[in-house]
Amino acid sequence: MDASVPFGNGKLFPAGILREPTAALKRAQAILITRSDLNVNREELKTKIKHITSAPIFTSYHQPIDLVECSTGDVKSLAVLRGARTLVFSGIARPSAFKTLLNSLGANIAVESAYPDHYAYQKSDLAAIYEKAADARVSMIVTTEKDMVRLKDLRPEGIWALCIELDVIERNEWEQFLSRML
Repeated sequence: MDASVPFGNGKLFPAGILREPTAALKRAQAILITRSDLNVNREELKTKIKHITSAPIFTSYHQPIDLVECSTGDVKSLAVLRGARTLVFSGIARPSAFKTLLNSLGANIAVESAYPDHYAYQKSDLAAIYEKAADARVSMIVTTEKDMVRLKDLRPEGIWALCIELDVIERNEWEQFLSRML
């Protein structure tokens, strides 16, 4: 569950973001709350979840690790983002969260392009991205790891993907839970 929108607008897709009704939590073996580092009341959220299910609840957050160049695999430190004039693009459900994360890392976002979730990029999309980058005179073009995978066949050059890891706050308990599930 995304801590920033744990129950969406209460409606199922396509009217909302929920893929199942919240009552489906009763079937869960565990609940993993993501983005729990955001300004949300974790304890209040856990209490609401406990009214629906007795499954153990774990909390996590996204930890940026580094940047990887999409075509070469070269790696750069996150420090290169600080003050870098950047074009950001993504085809994910919540592009604003990606932009916020890059802002928190010090990127100076000059241009943002949001594509639909699960977008299938074409060569014309890359051409438009490169053109926008040139017009805005950016020093970096940054996307998500998810988008990097979808761009692979296009062999994009000069596009960097922000690599993140999911850190579970209750790491020991999480690992014990997972080992019991094997």
